[in-house]
This record gives sequence, C-alpha cells and structure tokens, in this order.
Amino acid sequence: MKDLYRAIYSSVKSEESVYKIRSSGLQNEEKERVINFLRKLAHPIVASVWDAYELAVMCTSGLIPGVSKEAVDDARRVIAEVKKHYPYVEQKQSVLSPPELSEEPTLKELAQGITWTNKILTRFAITLQAVQESSHSSLKAQCPFCLEDVMLLVRNEGIFLKCAKGSTPACKKSEWKLSVAETSSDF
Repeated sequence: MKDLYRAIYSSVKSEESVYKIRSSGLQNEEKERVINFLRKLAHPIVASVWDAYELAVMCTSGLIPGVSKEAVDDARRVIAEVKKHYPYVEQKQSVLSPPELSEEPTLKELAQGITWTNKILTRFAITLQAVQESSHSSLKAQCPFCLEDVMLLVRNEGIFLKCAKGSTPACKKSEWKLSVAETSSDF
C-alpha cells in the first residue's frame, strides 16, 4: 500500500501535474482547492491508510485534472485494498448522511428521519459499550498480591484501582477507591 501511495503521490505532486491543473478548464476557485489539497498531502513516509484512500478517491473521481493512467490504476488498487480490509468504508457515507427532508415533510420522510436517528444512536451505544469493555489504562503500579499491572476503572461512584489480571482470589476481591485530597492554599 505504501508503494502505491508513493507512486500516486509522486505523480500528482510533480511540476507537470501542477501545470496541467493550472492550465485546465477548471474555475480559479476549483484550481486553488485542488492545489491546496495536493499541498496538504501527507508525505509517503508518514501517510496512513486513510490518506492513501482519500488521495485515491480524488484521483479516480476526476477532480484532479491530468492524472496519469498509471496513477489512476494505482489509485484503483489502493481503493480495492482498503475495501478488502475495511468493508464498511463504502457504507460510511450513507450512514453519516441524514435523509433529505422537504419544507413540509411527509409522514414517510419523518419516519425515515427517525429511523436514521435511531440507527445512529444504536451504533453509538454499541461502540461506546465496546470501548468501555475493551479499554483500560495501565498504571505504573503493581497489585500487592500477584505483582501484575493495576488498571484504572472509572464508574459513577468514582475512580478505582483493580488488578488487571485478577489471577488470585485476593486480586479478584480487592479494589481501591481513589480519592482526591482537598488542599487549601494560603497565599
């Protein structure tokens, strides 16, 4: 993927490419928008998968004039690779875009809007639950019973420390609540 991105990057950042954009039939605002997009491209050394995908979509969409056939072919390979590893990427836009409502929405339009809102809230709740279940913070502390890492738990009642492994019965039972000591400063 990095090699494909590097090839596309080199092609669209060349002087020839910038000349083609400037001499294209695009309006001045569009020319500047495309050139600014190209200026802000991530260098191939630090580019992420999403940087490669965004550039590939721009190249295949025809929004960048004068892109070489080889760069378009490479862009199609990048898009195919991203879709293979991240199949949800095509669905993202339809999920994020709310349905259109007219000035006087019909019952069907309102129902579609409510359904879309419910789907977004459901996805948000599922994602939040997954993050809460799978994430914890490792501290620079050890459980006094098994000497494994301690994790930080945040609950409505406060902040707690607990053994991350819970390998002994004492580890499983023990939790330590953190309290913030109130300090007063005399100036």
